[in-house]
Amino acid sequence: MSRRFPTVRSVVAEARLNLSPRLWDYLEGGASGEDGLRINRAAFASWHFDPDMLTGLSRPRLGTTLLGMDLRMPVFVSPFGYDRALHPAGYAAVARAVAEAGITSVVSESSSDSLTDLAPHFHGHQGLVQVALVAGEEHVLGFEERAAAAGYRGLCLTDSPTRAWRERMRESGLDLHRYYGMGNYGEGGASLDALRELMDFSKPRWDWDRLERLAGRLTLPWVLKGVVSVEQARRAVDAGASAIYMSSYGGRNLDGTVSPLSRLAAVADAVGSEVPIMIDSGVRHGTDVAKALALGATAVGVGRLAAFGLAAGTHEDPSSGVRDVLRHLYDELESVMGSLGCETVGRLQRRHVVPA
Repeated sequence: MSRRFPTVRSVVAEARLNLSPRLWDYLEGGASGEDGLRINRAAFASWHFDPDMLTGLSRPRLGTTLLGMDLRMPVFVSPFGYDRALHPAGYAAVARAVAEAGITSVVSESSSDSLTDLAPHFHGHQGLVQVALVAGEEHVLGFEERAAAAGYRGLCLTDSPTRAWRERMRESGLDLHRYYGMGNYGEGGASLDALRELMDFSKPRWDWDRLERLAGRLTLPWVLKGVVSVEQARRAVDAGASAIYMSSYGGRNLDGTVSPLSRLAAVADAVGSEVPIMIDSGVRHGTDVAKALALGATAVGVGRLAAFGLAAGTHEDPSSGVRDVLRHLYDELESVMGSLGCETVGRLQRRHVVPA
């Protein structure tokens, strides 16, 4: 099938045309003054490439593995919810594009359809299911039971200390939660009490001791999302995490948070090569993926880009925008690796990037 969009930038432009100003502000915006958006992009700009020459390489091969999953490229779709607000087809369209691209994703607990209903659309590429550490352990264990039954490979545990302060949404009065993002709650899913706790911040949040107790009861592999320091990474591994997920939530939760990329090399050194590192926040290009890989990442997440792609999809082919985003990332990353002289993902080393 031919591509509708020649670049990722053109996908984003189409998404803006398709969305109302309020939905565009929700998708594009960040928390508070939105410094976090700029911090994440500046972190990628702070590294320059240092390519090899005359390496005699053949066409680069982008395949890798993550938590036992074979990926055609070292990219996954980061979790984002309220998907049906962006396109009537919802996250099922994302799942089909993910399967076609040969990668995987992290399904948000705030998806508009349940993780069970979404699973068949992945055609065997079900990855992780995101669940916030709120309410009791049974809340998380219930998600795990449903995820395992639907063929997902693990859980993405998320620390959610409070609701994000997003001024664009406050000014526009947008309340997506009333209409979308309920697929995993209610009858046959998680308790609505847990959802209210997530939104209301009415009870004390989890601590490390509670996470360790939960880990002793989990059977699926799990990762901890939101890591931005060496200390957090070490504690997560000590608690039993199968991978580290470095993220500032794309600058959408706490404005001004340190960029995960700026700490990636230190975290990679601290946890060692045996612990996979997932990272997102600010990724817009194949060059960004290559820089993260060179600094120690195993796989790089694109959430906002995939959401733009969903919003750019047509009625006849809802997956078209996400499909083009992932195709362009693959092609650009292949080009970057060729220019760097790296035939495989494993050949991308820290020496291939230097501080600006």
